[in-house]
Amino acid sequence: MRRFQWLRFLGSLGVEFWLPLPLIGLVFWLIIQFITAQNLRLSNYSDRKLEVNQNQPSPSGQILSIKVKVDRQSNSSQVQVQQATSAIQKQEFKIPITESDQLEMAIAKKLNLSVEQVRELIYY
Repeated sequence: MRRFQWLRFLGSLGVEFWLPLPLIGLVFWLIIQFITAQNLRLSNYSDRKLEVNQNQPSPSGQILSIKVKVDRQSNSSQVQVQQATSAIQKQEFKIPITESDQLEMAIAKKLNLSVEQVRELIYY
């Protein structure tokens, strides 16, 4: 009985309700297709380029940080290097230098890095 009430209600809506519905659906479908085609066509163009710099030597593992403790009394510096390989490893060594410029150059030589890379990673 309830089903017949819904059918009567839908039937009473008339042609002026049912005729525009497929037309509205078609317009929405065309608009969506146009927007999708525009997005797909524009996504193929990329201004970004991948740059590979092979001049810089890469260490055996990625170095996370370089911590330096300068001891002026013994005229040496204690260096701790955290390295990420398969697991995080710590490397410690002592350098008989206390001046920062010479110390950075010695660390760079020991770790096979550039001085700029050492300056980015080091903290005292």
